[in-house]
Amino acid sequence: MSLHAEQGLRAGGREFGQLTSAEPVVEGQPGQAWAFHANVGQAVTIDLISDSFDSYLRVLGPGLGTLENDDGGDGIHSRLEVTFPENGACLIHASSLGGDTGIFPLRIR
Repeated sequence: MSLHAEQGLRAGGREFGQLTSAEPVVEGQPGQAWAFHANVGQAVTIDLISDSFDSYLRVLGPGLGTLENDDGGDGIHSRLEVTFPENGACLIHASSLGGDTGIFPLRIR
């Protein structure tokens, strides 16, 4: 799995990525992992938006296990609302259901 945004994503931020056929495949879906540092009690909404593919979002972190969402946002966009139970490094995995590729913004608010 490729890791993007060495500085990490920040709440209130938006990053742009592009899924390509060269991405690593996790559970049959090409995807990219983005780093995010969470603070205990911090509540965020994470949106993965693409008009090119059916987005699929996963968040893994301390005390969370794995949270997943296919169509929680508008249309075929993914959205997860997360309140972090512990401090620590998290991974936000942006992927495509069905293997399609394209450009996407990843937003944390």
